[in-house]
Amino acid sequence: MAEQKRIVVVGGGVSGLTSALVLASHPEYKITLVAEELPGDEAPLYASPSAGANYLPVSTEGSAEHQYEKDTYPYFWHLATKVPESGVSLEDARLWNRVKDIQNEKRDWAKELTFDRPWFSDIVPDFRALNAEELPATIDSGTTFKTFCVNVPVYLEYLYNKVQDAGVIVKKASLEHISQAAGLHGGALKADVVLNCTGIRAAKIGGVADRKVYPARGQICLVENACSFLTTTSGTDDGDSDVFYVQPRFKGTTVIGGSYQKGIWDTEVDMELTQRMLRRAVDICPELTDGKGPESLKVVGHVVGLRPAREGGIRVDKERIDGVWVVHNYGHGGYGYQSSYGCAKAVEGHVKEILGV
Repeated sequence: MAEQKRIVVVGGGVSGLTSALVLASHPEYKITLVAEELPGDEAPLYASPSAGANYLPVSTEGSAEHQYEKDTYPYFWHLATKVPESGVSLEDARLWNRVKDIQNEKRDWAKELTFDRPWFSDIVPDFRALNAEELPATIDSGTTFKTFCVNVPVYLEYLYNKVQDAGVIVKKASLEHISQAAGLHGGALKADVVLNCTGIRAAKIGGVADRKVYPARGQICLVENACSFLTTTSGTDDGDSDVFYVQPRFKGTTVIGGSYQKGIWDTEVDMELTQRMLRRAVDICPELTDGKGPESLKVVGHVVGLRPAREGGIRVDKERIDGVWVVHNYGHGGYGYQSSYGCAKAVEGHVKEILGV
């Protein structure tokens, strides 16, 4: 057997773990994963544990992100239907739209969700327009389909275990420069390829320092109250950085969100925002409290995270940095989970091109 090619993956979030798992399926590769944080850790710059995590495509048809999201759906469908221990569950999605939001140019990033026939209507089961009697009083139109929701702590632990079971060596380390990773594979030889899955740290890590990367602050509230479907609206009346969604978690809590605050690094809980989120939740989804007010919501936690967003979208490409081949996979913003497998497969393609195997 030929000598295995050495690969180091930098990053312990959903992008790094998924990329490592996909590459570990190749016996000709020997994989090491290096990260400052791993599942079970909490840190301001470790975004993956803070996510709501579901499948609500926001990419534009024909874009690279479109392909990543399209390729990810079958993977999560398999987990939701065949692997219950993954923490991924099938849910009914209801997307509720208001005309005034659709006409708001500042909400362009989620416009795909407002279309009557978005590109993903061809891949998700049971897609249809909602009837007028199915809409809340403040909503003008809507659609429904089968999607998945992710219980993030459960899924990250599942991924972490799968990666280790696949033979990936895991190390904790802090890097000043991306090229340092090549020397962390172990042994006398450096890695043949480094994967940069550093998320928000791609804005500052040496050799990359991507000025297009910025935080998009998100805040969610976890409640014990049950909701029978995943829902989001096209906007709110509380400002363009406030967003609304309610999401059930498999064998877990219900997630109420949220915010999309560009350029904000603050990770302290904003209780005024929390109160707005809870009020919107009971207004739009009265089943949470059987028609009672937000005071009937049983809050069990608050989570703030910094989405690793990027001007121009996700970066998946390759380059040589200080003589080291680096494949980038970062800039996922608020759709890291729903594009994770598709991005990992694209990374796999770049690695094969570099190594010739």
